[in-house]
Amino acid sequence: MEVQEKVEKWLRQMKFTISNTPNAKEYYNVTVSPPPPAQFPILQVIIPEQSSPFVLILMGVGIHPQHVKGVKDMNDSERGKFLNDIKYTLLRMNVDFTFIPPQDVIPQAISVSKSVYTDGLTMDRFFDVFTLVRNAGLYIITKFTEQFGNPPPLRGDIKYV
Repeated sequence: MEVQEKVEKWLRQMKFTISNTPNAKEYYNVTVSPPPPAQFPILQVIIPEQSSPFVLILMGVGIHPQHVKGVKDMNDSERGKFLNDIKYTLLRMNVDFTFIPPQDVIPQAISVSKSVYTDGLTMDRFFDVFTLVRNAGLYIITKFTEQFGNPPPLRGDIKYV
């Protein structure tokens, strides 16, 4: 059984919804939604090339415009402390992350990911990494909501914090 077949089987066993990610360029790229009635968090499971020795688990967190404004309104010291606290926590969690766009002082989104190697991959190891990435994304959402409040929902495909 190929790695992507094993991963899909495990996700379906846990009642996740799996759909092909539109316009993906990777060999394998699916969007994974939690079992109903939950609607988020949504993660991606990616295998860049057929011969890749790893599976990438990724969660993108879009920052709500109200929260972006809140970060922008902070003085430089407060903003640096707030964003660095997030970075240091993600580093301690041992996940990869990118503030998007990388050159901006104020992120519009934060991508969190971690690779899991396919050699001897087990369901337990896969879900350890899947849960770690999900929890890192939920940490970001919680940190922004704690600081700036719960923003009003926006229409569209992007899920904001």
